[in-house]
Amino acid sequence: MRPITLIDTLVALYRLGRTVCIEGPPGGGKTTIVAEVADTVGVPLIEQHMPTMLVEDFGIPYPDADGVGFSYKLPDWYPYKGKPGTEDGGILLFDDRNQANADLQKVLANICQARTLHGVPLADGWQVVSTGNRKQDRAGSNRVLSHLRNRETVIEMETHLDDWSKWALDHGVDPVVVAFIRYRPNLLHDFDPQQDQNPTPRSWVEGVSALLGHIPHEAEYECFKGAVGEGAAAEFLGFLKVYRKLDSFRGGGPWQGWLLRIAHREGLNWIRRNRRHLAQVELTPADYPACEATQETDHLRQERRRELLGQLERLHPRQQVAVTLRYLEHRPIREIAAALECGENVARNILFRGLQTMRRRMAPHPGD
Repeated sequence: MRPITLIDTLVALYRLGRTVCIEGPPGGGKTTIVAEVADTVGVPLIEQHMPTMLVEDFGIPYPDADGVGFSYKLPDWYPYKGKPGTEDGGILLFDDRNQANADLQKVLANICQARTLHGVPLADGWQVVSTGNRKQDRAGSNRVLSHLRNRETVIEMETHLDDWSKWALDHGVDPVVVAFIRYRPNLLHDFDPQQDQNPTPRSWVEGVSALLGHIPHEAEYECFKGAVGEGAAAEFLGFLKVYRKLDSFRGGGPWQGWLLRIAHREGLNWIRRNRRHLAQVELTPADYPACEATQETDHLRQERRRELLGQLERLHPRQQVAVTLRYLEHRPIREIAAALECGENVARNILFRGLQTMRRRMAPHPGD
């Protein structure tokens, strides 16, 4: 279920008092969505992180004053009926529930069904919500007891580009990160349990956006790699370099040549990052074609500039390298194939598709 639909659904289920479990891969924003639902409804949220809890955290036996019997001393976080501040309802969230052991799950199952903890009733208007990863995510999830599953509605949350983009802009995420994700949507949440680091909504916000402008440029790749993985970090850094170059362009003159220089440089950088035997192909800077000033209006010039930038940002790196080497370096297909580590027919196909993409995306302008 996409996030915007999930929020509306959780609001409705809160009013019905239905117990819910939200599942999905790590870093998708499950806990954040529950907090936003509580804010939308206007009720308090109590959050407990179950993997760090013991059974004793749900209450311990305590001797009565007469020394004859005992009762349970409940934790301070439990919103029992009659506790001050619980009268208007709320959400009791058990985060990362699927990592909890069987004993903790048994306690939670009783809260969900009987709405009591050691015989003490949960306050009226309070909903029990859990979040968790799936077993295939290899995030330490255990098998969920069947009787607990039968007492809740399980909803699997999926990442949605438009929903995340709106949320990110509303919550101060750096616009360049949002722009990159719009350009490479598959990298918003590309979670692979076999990898140590993965691009997720959480890692883009906390591990990339939050660092921009606070760490040296020389340290960006290593820091970003440590948050979203090597491949995603390399692609984002290339995008970021182009974005920052926009500040150095002031319009007029050979602006097309300026863009070509960026494309060429980034293409060569991509080759150097990905080729095992770079020495087989010697790459040297090429002479760029002169770009004469035109008499176009400012509006038309800026429109054309936006189109070129959009084309540059969207072209696949392999197509970008093929076009750059062929038409700026004047390299033969044989060397292009060696640079891309593929056969010559494949290289021709990559080049052809790149040219097709460029022609399709660039609308004709007066005087072209």
